[in-house]
Amino acid sequence: MSNRRLNPHFCPASTIYNISWGSRKRQTEPASSLLLHHLPPFVAPQMANVPGQLVWEIVKKNSSFLVKEFGRGNASVQFSKEPNNLYNLNSYKHSGLANRKTVTIQPGGKDLSVLLATSKTKKQNKPANSLHKSVMRKEFPRMAKAVINQVADNYYRPDLKNAALAKLSAVHRSLKVAKSGVKKRNRQSVTRGRK
Repeated sequence: MSNRRLNPHFCPASTIYNISWGSRKRQTEPASSLLLHHLPPFVAPQMANVPGQLVWEIVKKNSSFLVKEFGRGNASVQFSKEPNNLYNLNSYKHSGLANRKTVTIQPGGKDLSVLLATSKTKKQNKPANSLHKSVMRKEFPRMAKAVINQVADNYYRPDLKNAALAKLSAVHRSLKVAKSGVKKRNRQSVTRGRK
């Protein structure tokens, strides 16, 4: 004998009866959705930590940041436009996508200021708050000391020490040239030198 005959109040798990304004409406929903309605509220799980080496195996040849036109695909050195890459090299060491700890050095936007940014390991799933930024407005030796302290001395990424100092030197030199202006050569002297 079926359960419907034994129990007059039997109702399939996929059926809901909503009584409103004196009318009864029958709605059918999957049993899984019924269970979700009775579950307690929960916090959305965070993204699982994916190993950097696995990320690198995925993006090293399939990334929109790759500069593939350089060397027609057969160059020994391949460049990348990805953010947080000091040398813009397509390598696991300098990759800003595969490494959880990255370093960024770029112009600060005002005068000779330089922006130093390091990634936060605890907020990888929140891009807006994933970087710790500091603006340096001092002379080059003091900025270099600050970079060494942030990158190498606190065991953050000591392997990027030389790359960070090289990027700082290049950015600082470009800012000085931009502020002083490019010296214009005398056109008459150039034409005389060619004769």
